[in-house]
Amino acid sequence: MREEKIFTVKVKREIIPWTPVELQKLDATTALLTIGYFTEETPKLVEKEINEINRQNFSKLIIDLRDNSGGGFDQAVKTAELFVPKDSTIVETRDRSGKTEKYKSSNGLLNKDILIALITNKGTSSGAELFAAALRENGNVKVVGETTFGKWNAQTIDRLPNKFAVKYTVKEFLSPKGHSFQAVGMKPDLEITLPKEKGVREMRAKYTLMDRLEVDGQLKAALELMKSI
Repeated sequence: MREEKIFTVKVKREIIPWTPVELQKLDATTALLTIGYFTEETPKLVEKEINEINRQNFSKLIIDLRDNSGGGFDQAVKTAELFVPKDSTIVETRDRSGKTEKYKSSNGLLNKDILIALITNKGTSSGAELFAAALRENGNVKVVGETTFGKWNAQTIDRLPNKFAVKYTVKEFLSPKGHSFQAVGMKPDLEITLPKEKGVREMRAKYTLMDRLEVDGQLKAALELMKSI
């Protein structure tokens, strides 16, 4: 039996960098854009990657929205603007009084000839769902994976003097074609489920992109769909 020894290790504390956006090359014609969350920096990061996609003349793009729980509403809208034609409706909001407001694209940066497929799952929620619906209903965009979470409203919390709080809905969201997917989610065109033991985040961390194509059935199906077009 080994003797027990006590020793000291100095650990340097650092912030682990994390980016909500990643661009990868799947093959000569197809790029993979992963959007993990809609933060303040997401629109600018996506804009940078779209310029790269256009520069490299990719003809097909897969956007991975799995486990994207949303983030900022404005950031999701600004990001969607980069993909849909100028003056297209991205989302419509309706408040408790029935007043509506439409958010339209003022950009349309992505080459309009690029074919797009989205990958979603039950962790795709809120702003990520709005983003997916905006792309799907403004173009010939296919969705692969699972039905999304189904959070299509904006809520606020009012603090009460007794330290309790009241949470209530202030707005509901409608897709460009006037649909609400509240509590039901948006269904994919091609439904592919993953085994419970294969978590998306775990696969991204554990495998290289090429190895993931062997174990990630949803990503593999999206790529095969792109090849068939």
